[in-house]
Amino acid sequence: MADLWDQLIKKYPRYTIAILLVYALLVSTYTIYSSVRSYYIELKKPYFEDLAEAFGNISEIAARISRSKTYQADKVEDFWSYYWGRLVLFEDDNLARKMIDYGNLLDTIDPSNYSENKQQLQRRAYAISGACRELIKSIWGLSITPWSDLPK
Repeated sequence: MADLWDQLIKKYPRYTIAILLVYALLVSTYTIYSSVRSYYIELKKPYFEDLAEAFGNISEIAARISRSKTYQADKVEDFWSYYWGRLVLFEDDNLARKMIDYGNLLDTIDPSNYSENKQQLQRRAYAISGACRELIKSIWGLSITPWSDLPK
């Protein structure tokens, strides 16, 4: 390898030095870019963690409401707390629509008609979870394949 460099330098002294300088510049640029990107990701890490926790919580709350054997008033209150509070910080239009659909249905349900509406609640809870997954994918730039789409 050393012989090759010696031959290149003797035959093309200017080009070899120019190529080395361009190479050094590219490596330096990439190193700086990587460092800045890592720093940027570390700064956003608490936001990403809070986002994942909030989406996990609302998905679980909606699922627990829709899968319970009886009407869960405490979980319904938890849903409305997220609906009017914390989730507003993160949601996009798609998730907002899914939350509104679920909330509108939830408004019509009480302990007397809960069992009749469980299937509708389950479909809408699943839609909320899917909207959360899609939003996480878009914000984090990830490729998350849903279980239903995995090859069998």
